[in-house]
Amino acid sequence: MKFKGKDIGGKPFKNPMYVAAAVVIVLYTLSVNSKPTVVTEIPTTGAVAVQTQTQREIKEIAVLPEPYACLDKLPEWFKTSSPEKFRTAILEGSEGLTDKVHIRHAYHHMYYRYMREIVHRACEKGNMKIRIMEIGLGCHPSGGMVKGTPGGSAKGWRHVFPAPIFDLDLHIFEFDKACGTKWAEANKDIATVHFGDQGNKDDLIRVVNEAGGEAFDVIIDDGSHLNHHQILAAEVLPEYLAMGGILVLEDIHSACMNWAANMGTHKGDGTGGNKGCLKLKNGDPTILLALLEMQKKLVMKKEPVKDIIHIDLCFEAAVLQKYIAK
Repeated sequence: MKFKGKDIGGKPFKNPMYVAAAVVIVLYTLSVNSKPTVVTEIPTTGAVAVQTQTQREIKEIAVLPEPYACLDKLPEWFKTSSPEKFRTAILEGSEGLTDKVHIRHAYHHMYYRYMREIVHRACEKGNMKIRIMEIGLGCHPSGGMVKGTPGGSAKGWRHVFPAPIFDLDLHIFEFDKACGTKWAEANKDIATVHFGDQGNKDDLIRVVNEAGGEAFDVIIDDGSHLNHHQILAAEVLPEYLAMGGILVLEDIHSACMNWAANMGTHKGDGTGGNKGCLKLKNGDPTILLALLEMQKKLVMKKEPVKDIIHIDLCFEAAVLQKYIAK
């Protein structure tokens, strides 16, 4: 197919791509030239700066409007599409004193996903207050304690949600009063420590009230890992979550393995798990069976616990999430 048009050199166009390119160039030139030009003088040098309306528009678009302007100020772990920087932040903040993000558990994949959601919603609300309660300070050498030192996880959270960007309200529920009191006195700027038995429903509710009674964005069960304690947490604690908040049950492989429970002051009975993963040796349900029963209700569009609409099974852990909005 031949074209009779002429190029700049007076030769006929023979390739349709040249015609298309020429049209694009002409249209672009007309669009740029149609924009009004603003001339401003720069007082310090007397030079003249020329800025087109198009350039001003691009500059204005680059500035995020409220409430999303806060996204620019967030830590690096939030701005990446990989959980690795979140993992690094936990390791740095905890000074290596938590196993949450080690190969053993690899919880950073789970936490990164949900923490980003929570932070993003905080930006939308214009309120960067984040409330977290974690069961278990890590007071027993054979339990959550790493390198003979408790509190690594708490320090990690404080580093992940630094002030003044965030207003982190962090609370720890611990069984060992002597260990917890000593740590709290030395780390007053990290977290508030409360004491009780996580296997006691009244203690769970009391500590929630002691922590201000306000709903939590995140509640973490990293305590004894006894199956009946984990089931109690799944049944009782969702009520105290904020909308969109999460309850994290760590170490739910307690359903499939039997190791000495971490009772804070001492090693307790075995977690009772076995290869079947669904029933304890005494016939009681494991945490896994309890979660599966809850998921059956979700399949039928029923809330297994009030306002819980999502249960996620992850590496050795589960996440129960509350309605983001009703």
